[in-house]
Amino acid sequence: MLGTGGNMRAHSRRWWLGMMALCVLASRASAQQLVVADVSAASFPLVTMQLFSFDSQGNPSPLDPQRDRLVTERMGVIRQTTAAVTCPPQWEPAPSAAIMALDWASELVRSQARALLQTWEATAPPQSTVGAVIFGGRPYLALDFTANAEHIAEILERAEPLEVAVPQRALTDTLLGAVVLAARSTRQWRCALVVTEHLFPSSQPPGIAELVRQTGVRLIVLTLGHRPPQWLRSLCAESGGIALGDVTAELLPLRVRQVLAIAAGYRPCTISWQSSYDCVGERSCIFDAPSIGGSATFGYQLPLEQLPMLDVIPRYRNVGSYPTGLTPPQDVVLTARNADLTLLAISADQSVQIVEGGLSGPLLLRKGESYRLRVQLQVSSSGRTVGALRIVSTSCSGADVAVLAANTEQVGTATVQFLNPTTDPAIAYAGSFYRIEWTGALPSDSVTLRVQRVGDTLWQPLAENLTATSYQWHVPQKGRYRFELRDRTGRMQALSTAVQVIKPPLSLVAPDVQSARVGTALEFLPPQLLCSDTSEALRIDSIRFVSGKVFSLARGVPSELPAMQCITLWLRFSPNTSGMHTDTLEVYTPVGMQRVAVEGYAPAPTLTLPQTIWVGTMPPGTMRDTLVQWLACATVPQQIRLRADWPDTTQLRLLTIRQFTLTSETPCLAYPFGIRAEQVGRTCLRLLVEGSERQPYECVIAGDVICAQPYSGAALSVPRSIVTQAGQVISVPIWMPSVPRSYRAMQRPFRFTVRCNASTLLPEPPLDRGTIADGERHFTVSGRGFLVGDTLALLRFRTFWGDAPVVQLHIEDFQWLDDCSIGLEAVAATVFFTDYCTAGGTTRLFVAGQPPRIERIEPQPSDGILHVRIAVDREMPVQLACYDLLGIERWRADLGTVRDSVEYMLALVLSPGQYILQASSPFGVSRTLVLLAR
Repeated sequence: MLGTGGNMRAHSRRWWLGMMALCVLASRASAQQLVVADVSAASFPLVTMQLFSFDSQGNPSPLDPQRDRLVTERMGVIRQTTAAVTCPPQWEPAPSAAIMALDWASELVRSQARALLQTWEATAPPQSTVGAVIFGGRPYLALDFTANAEHIAEILERAEPLEVAVPQRALTDTLLGAVVLAARSTRQWRCALVVTEHLFPSSQPPGIAELVRQTGVRLIVLTLGHRPPQWLRSLCAESGGIALGDVTAELLPLRVRQVLAIAAGYRPCTISWQSSYDCVGERSCIFDAPSIGGSATFGYQLPLEQLPMLDVIPRYRNVGSYPTGLTPPQDVVLTARNADLTLLAISADQSVQIVEGGLSGPLLLRKGESYRLRVQLQVSSSGRTVGALRIVSTSCSGADVAVLAANTEQVGTATVQFLNPTTDPAIAYAGSFYRIEWTGALPSDSVTLRVQRVGDTLWQPLAENLTATSYQWHVPQKGRYRFELRDRTGRMQALSTAVQVIKPPLSLVAPDVQSARVGTALEFLPPQLLCSDTSEALRIDSIRFVSGKVFSLARGVPSELPAMQCITLWLRFSPNTSGMHTDTLEVYTPVGMQRVAVEGYAPAPTLTLPQTIWVGTMPPGTMRDTLVQWLACATVPQQIRLRADWPDTTQLRLLTIRQFTLTSETPCLAYPFGIRAEQVGRTCLRLLVEGSERQPYECVIAGDVICAQPYSGAALSVPRSIVTQAGQVISVPIWMPSVPRSYRAMQRPFRFTVRCNASTLLPEPPLDRGTIADGERHFTVSGRGFLVGDTLALLRFRTFWGDAPVVQLHIEDFQWLDDCSIGLEAVAATVFFTDYCTAGGTTRLFVAGQPPRIERIEPQPSDGILHVRIAVDREMPVQLACYDLLGIERWRADLGTVRDSVEYMLALVLSPGQYILQASSPFGVSRTLVLLAR
């Protein structure tokens, strides 16, 4: 982890303490010090919780594992226990990289966007970076990673509100999703932070968990006005992040401070405790932390498979027909399921005798262990004998019963009767479920349940061959009904009293038919949707669409329906096929369920265009046009207009005209986009194509600007030597050889430093004369791209008599002046003055001179090992080179400054043949023929 050294720790502490002074204490903050990330009962009775602790200002504050241990659980009883508390080592703030994904269809989020960025700037550790994505039906990148949060805020101010928001798409988009963008950072701590007022789906979308796990990005979600679904809370906790729900505008800055610490590596404490088995699956808990003066209230749901249950086999059995007296022994097996339990008592009716297995006291049954009873039934002469064996235990199945029945050989009259309905009439709410119950028949008796509307003559079957003693009846909207039971022979067993259907004290108002094009989404808010007809507030248990394929809830739903009032809900229509779509909205309350049909129409698209146009990766300075051949195609003739004004109209631009007519002869449009890469990072442009429909079509143009050299091994180059005389003006070109043609068109600013002899070379305007120190001149040169071809710059100098006849011109510290810090190696050119000579230790001006002479080459022809004598008439620098007959240089050596003559041995590893040996100096060249043989 970064910042582990002593100096870094001291700096981080000073910075964090300074940030505390900047924070405004939010009201209700004391209740927000402990933040529960996740609770797991997967290993029940061991329960584990992930808990973040903060002080009242939102700064990380460690727990005391010795003092902060009390857990209070409310089940069927209130139980207190102590927990094992394990916290990670002391947290040191480390630079983080965060992508904020902001719900731009929420007025609340839009109004808080600048404040969120300001909180990030004041809270994030030094050297952190942030980027921002806004999302509606899809995400749009406002700005890639930057340290300038104010710049992002300025860009967001230009973004128009969006009409619909689908938050899961802000995470899963493969190009502009927050997770993918955050994963591109090289920081250790990378985070995708979603702030939304809209609902995530109740079930996990495919691929999102794999994406988060593969990228290693911390996922943090803040939902405003509702709680995130369980799958999202678990996924965030697994990634090292957190999902916080029911966030208010008042608490949003505090919550952002807290989650930014989590994004920067702050890890939760693990709280573990042993719970106990209880028949209440929903547990309400409190964790107390007196060391920081706070507590956390949370809950968890214990699934049915974790509750202790007792399996009784058989629960119901008709043993057959026997004469009066005892039936043969029957086995009843009791098995502990899910957990250990205790058998407390076993009792039997007078008609049942326990032959083996009666209890003398409580008996512990381990999980999976069985206990066997053997019983007999005393058959009477009344026709049917029914006896029950009742088992009392600590299981959550309550008082378990094994019911045995036997018939005498002459079957008597039936004893079946209804337990519910009991009153006449009984009341049932329209649209609810009503439980019909009866007794006196075993499930094995297989009965038929029928219903009749009072006043009609026909009976309608509800269920046939029922092997149960109850039935859930979905109550019609109106009427008065009664029920009858018939056995398998068709004989009536029992007739019920009447059930009167009444209207529930709430009603649903069918919304208007909505219209949205295929592939788009529409959010709508009916004026009135759900109305109360009672003087008491009604709890809303759940609201759902039966199918949920094209209609869904868009935002959070209220917990109750106010007395004698109407409320409405944000609904979403997102058709995937054309035509009419219908779904049913159901609202469940304690007094019944109401439903209403919701309809929407989806016209087929009249334009087709790509969802995304990817222009690829490019280095800064790239300037080119990209032609999209099939940008838009029309199924019916129409005029279209292109509009693109956000977020990046500088690097990605529309060219030429923006209004066109598509006809049956020319149904498709080809269009050129201009690319001018200036800022490193991913960028995008939202393109709207407006046709004859009310709703525009859209696609996104996206690309990456990356730091890269034009080719592998790119380097600067200058002339190897320049010959001049005092008083002349020389030009020194600086180029990059082998630069691709596309790269030469770039307008990429650069800068380098020039170092040269101050007495001999004077920069010509517009070059700066720079500064002189220790006999050398230093000045900088800036440019904005290539001048001609592969030439970057052309430097002009006036030459003067100075203190040396041969001087070096150094090109150093080359850097591109953009987000890329890639440099190039220094190079140097040698300047020779032909009107200087040096003799006797004195350098003076001379008028003329003779080139060096090649006086002798031995042997000739040669096997490649040659002895060469070079003679000069005055002191001069000499270079020796070998060329083939095509003029291609095959070998070169610098002999340095030669006085009088020099003997030189050279080895030419060349193929047999004729070659030219050349001696050169500022005064000229001389050549001779060399013959190599083997």
